[in-house]
Formats: sequence, C-alpha cells, structure tokens
Amino acid sequence: MKAFLAYRHPESVIPIYLAGRAQEISAFDFLNKGEGFVFHAFDNEKNLFLDQLNTIEQESFDFFYHPHEHEIISKQAYLETCSTIIEKIRTSPIQKIVFSRIQKERYHRNPLAIFKSLNESYPNSFNYIISIENVGTWVGATPEQFLKKDHQKLTTVSLAGTKLDPATPWGTKEIVEQQIVSDFIAEQLKKNQCENTEINGPSTINTGVVSHLKTIFNTTIKNSYTGQIIKDLHPTPATCGLPKNEALKEIQHFEQHKRRYYTGFLGLVNSNQLDLFVNLRCMEIDANYAYLYLGGGITCDSDPALEWHETLHKAKTLDHFLR
Repeated sequence: MKAFLAYRHPESVIPIYLAGRAQEISAFDFLNKGEGFVFHAFDNEKNLFLDQLNTIEQESFDFFYHPHEHEIISKQAYLETCSTIIEKIRTSPIQKIVFSRIQKERYHRNPLAIFKSLNESYPNSFNYIISIENVGTWVGATPEQFLKKDHQKLTTVSLAGTKLDPATPWGTKEIVEQQIVSDFIAEQLKKNQCENTEINGPSTINTGVVSHLKTIFNTTIKNSYTGQIIKDLHPTPATCGLPKNEALKEIQHFEQHKRRYYTGFLGLVNSNQLDLFVNLRCMEIDANYAYLYLGGGITCDSDPALEWHETLHKAKTLDHFLR
C-alpha cells in the first residue's frame, strides 16, 4: 500500500515529509522489520509498518480517504453511560475505565495546513499526519511518550489526570488516577527484570488547553525481550484502565465505536532504537469531515458532567485548527 507520512518530533523544529509503502503486520512484529515507522492499533488489529521511506517535497504529499462508520453518541447518552461505568467501578474490583467518544467536525483547510498549525501551536508534542492507501488519513499532536529505547536504556511515561484550569490545585480523583498508571508501569518494569529504575515525578505539564500529571521512568533492560515489555505496557491504565483485561472488556461493551489507531502507538523504529508515542489528541479525516477521538479516565470519584466537559476541552486541541 502506498503511504505518506509527515512528522515533527518535539526535539526538532523541522518537520519531515516522507513517502513509502505500508504493510500490515501482526502485533508487536514491527521489532523484526528493521528501519521504519510503526502505526499500531489500540486493539492490535490492522497494525501497520511503513518502510522504504524517502524524503519528499510537501507538494508531493497525497491523501487517501477511506470510508468508515463512526458512531457518534449524544451528550445524554454519554452522561448515562458514564454513570453506568462509575457504578460498575464502585461495585467491582475495577479501579479505572477509560471511556471515549467521537466528535464529528467539518473542516475547511488542506490537511497539511492543519498539520503545520499544530507544529506552530504545540512545539512540545509529537505532531504527525499519515495517509495510507485503503486505510485513510490521520492527524495528531500527542503529548505522551509511550516508550523510548536506545540499546539497553529505556524510558517510559505515566501521563494521567487532567485539569482544565492551571491555577486550580490537583484534586484527589486526578492524583489517584495518575498513581494508578504509575504503579502499573513500575510493576511491569519490575516484572520484566529491568534494573536501576529511576522515577521522576509526578509533575504538572501543560498541553495547551489542559494540564496533566506526568511521571518519567528511566530504566535499563537486562535480559528482557523488548517486545514483552511493550506487550505488558500496552495499553496502560492511562488509555485503557485497570485491571487491564477487565477494563478492555468493559470498553468493548460500553464504547459504540472502534478506536482503531486512537490510543494505539506510533513512531520511529530501527534495530537498536525505538521512539514511540501514544496516539492521543488525534483525528481521522475523510474528504469532508474530521472525526476527533476524545477520552477520559473514569474512576469511582468521577462526575459525568465534568468528564463530558473534559472531552470538550480536549477537542479544542484540534478543532479550532479545522477552520
């Protein structure tokens, strides 16, 4: 399949434009593919690996629009479902479920212009546009590093808890939500016999329209297989919930849409290095509409109205660039 990719790394000011091919791969098989770019689905279905990538001029970038059914739920349906999820958490061993929805917006700009605007507004995020034949076009600006590996050195991040007003203190719900993710990551690194793990955080980061709590884990891989670590970490409680398998089942039950690449991961791959990001603050676009994927962590302390309001604010990361 033909593929076009442009990205701007948070450590760079210059976007890179590429063209190549995309092939469908099994879960986590990208580690055996050599140098390229992985676009990995949330549910490990239709994972893609881009290779034979060559630098191109912006004018040569092409777009593929592939029709998909997008289930759009109303505010009332969201609030009712959120209330049901909260009750489920309060009466079960589940600590957290990440519930998402899709918001449909008409757009009036060239998708590359949207990508360029993201680069100007969000210099500290991984910004991308990817267009693949028979798959479609996705655009995003993600603030969350999933995993960075340089030989035996590995870094991963816990990013959870959201507040809308930077001046307000963090509430108990957000602090607990973030700690759930951090504890999970620490447990997985220990399980995989990682050594000399350093934990820094939590600290507050601002992503433009909302703030999050962030904890950074730096560790060393000794005898572990990198693929096993990725398998154990993905998806983290920040994008799925806890316990993971139980939360996944509830997501499949409560969400009316397929997440596809939302809350999957993407990034650069070669033999000794990985630079992967969680696919947050993203949208799929067709010839006329953009479909924004918006989610939030639901715990026993959640308020459905506040959760809805949070998704509206997260939508502002992208929607005002559409016009």
